[in-house]
Amino acid sequence: MAYPSSKPENRLMEHQLFNETNKVRLSGIIEARDQVNHGIAGGIKIERFAVYHDAGGTVHLPMWNGKQRLGEAMVIAWENLFRYGEDFIVLAINFRLKAGYGLVRRETPLTSPVSSWTLTSRQAVDESWNQLLARMHFD
Repeated sequence: MAYPSSKPENRLMEHQLFNETNKVRLSGIIEARDQVNHGIAGGIKIERFAVYHDAGGTVHLPMWNGKQRLGEAMVIAWENLFRYGEDFIVLAINFRLKAGYGLVRRETPLTSPVSSWTLTSRQAVDESWNQLLARMHFD
């Protein structure tokens, strides 16, 4: 991926928002939308959304696919969307912080009461960014 900006902060923001993890998350949401709304990739069979008892008394719940309940798929899609939105908002806020401060993200469950973003010294952020830049390849 080419990064048009020469400023490291802007390149890192672009990387955080458009990295492979977020591309996978966004493509999953888009594929789900296309499958449900537009019938792409075979669409969703209405029978999968039925709740019913079979002859043995088992209750069948709505399914996204053969192995995953619809509710589980929705939780994953929402979590991915919330994380992407959170990344975007926090990184925009990061540019408005007072000198000497910055924000660093760590993985936490979406249900955690602890934020995945931590306010820290600008020096710690710069060290993290320099490590990330050293691993990244820009075209």
